[in-house]
Amino acid sequence: MSINEQALEVARQANHQYSQQAAVVGQPVHQAAQQMFWEQRRKRGPHAGLFLDGDAGGATDRAEPNTVPQPPQSTTTPGTGLFQPVVLETDVAYQSTANSMGVDIRDQTAMESWLGEQITTRVQVLQTIRHYHTAVIRPELYNLINQVETTLLNFDDRLLRQNRELQWLCSDNRAEQRRASGMTVLLTGFPATSPPAERHFMINWMLAQVDSLKTFLRQRGNDPDSGSDFIMFQVLTADPTTPPAGSERWSTVCMIHFKSWESRSAFMAQYGGAAGVPYYRDSWTPVRNTHIRATPASPQFQRKLELPLRVILKAINTIEADNNQVVILWKTLTVMKPQAQRTFDEQIEAVARLHYATEQGQLTGVLEVNPYLWDLLKTNPPSWAMSDDTSVWDYAWNVVVFGIQHELDLAERELYSAAHLNAKGDGKGLKVGRPPRHWTGAGNLQLRALPLPNRAACKEGGSGSICLG
Repeated sequence: MSINEQALEVARQANHQYSQQAAVVGQPVHQAAQQMFWEQRRKRGPHAGLFLDGDAGGATDRAEPNTVPQPPQSTTTPGTGLFQPVVLETDVAYQSTANSMGVDIRDQTAMESWLGEQITTRVQVLQTIRHYHTAVIRPELYNLINQVETTLLNFDDRLLRQNRELQWLCSDNRAEQRRASGMTVLLTGFPATSPPAERHFMINWMLAQVDSLKTFLRQRGNDPDSGSDFIMFQVLTADPTTPPAGSERWSTVCMIHFKSWESRSAFMAQYGGAAGVPYYRDSWTPVRNTHIRATPASPQFQRKLELPLRVILKAINTIEADNNQVVILWKTLTVMKPQAQRTFDEQIEAVARLHYATEQGQLTGVLEVNPYLWDLLKTNPPSWAMSDDTSVWDYAWNVVVFGIQHELDLAERELYSAAHLNAKGDGKGLKVGRPPRHWTGAGNLQLRALPLPNRAACKEGGSGSICLG
């Protein structure tokens, strides 16, 4: 027999053993054991950190000094293992090895003679090890591998289903962010020492100067000229939000969310642009050199994707104080070279470009910069910045990510929370009381502590073979 034929014979024997163990693992007893493991795993016991009167935790007052009360044991630990490894006993392992070497294991004399036989050459040692491997180790290993493969197949089906659901949720969330941002306006330029209540006068006055917003209120039974405090806030889903930025300091940004797209468009048509409106604390107190500018809001996911370009702009403004007029091609995420004055230059070159692509189901980004911008980003921050960062890129990143971007996220979250609470109206609302029973209740989350809803099996004729979801 040639070497190739010997190799093929060894592979055939290994595949045969693997198929035998796969047939053993495929029996209903193994599948039932794994099903019992997952069913017991899904049963949620009491939280270890919650103690109720009468429980084990209620005995803390009666505990002896210098003793730590133990929390009640959770009942979520399965009593059945996920894998049932096959381990051959010593006598069985000897018999399997002897049978592989051609010994009649039914003859006790032959077995004792084989066990007492002296090994004198390295070939005999290797042959014995080889037969022990093929007769004992390989079946045990193949049996466990088949059990793991069976479990992974179940995981694969569940992960694929959850991946599709998560992709749908992400797509729906991005669509909702885009819809909500279409009715949101950012008001920037407020002094950091101006509290939110002080800013309401200015925002209410700006809203009152838009005739279509007054018409919006009259059509809904409100009189914008009644003199009521902040009557124009009725065109918003919630009061303007301003996140705090320290002790007795607030963000320079206010976020307002309109009830309709037409209202937001009318407001931006009057206040959009770079000029802004002079800021007044009240009817008689202007704030010098302070103007309020209205800017359309962008979805949160878009702000995160554009973040590297905003960091580059901050770095250019930090280093190139006199040469910081930059043109950005937002559709292609391209940053053109800074200019002292913004003029048309057909020979101008790009200094950075951001690329996004989906590779193997994951979104990846690549930032390309030219040598000029590369050297600029590697320079040390100026002394007036009083920063310990080693480069302008690190300094600009920390300022942008943990500065205005973080404030926008906080303002957005506060705005949506306030709108959610205001949406309950005069009835039970969204969070008050218990809703009526409905067939979709099985798919709703019951507690915040449960990350996923319980899966209900749909049974027909006493069997759980027909399930939805």
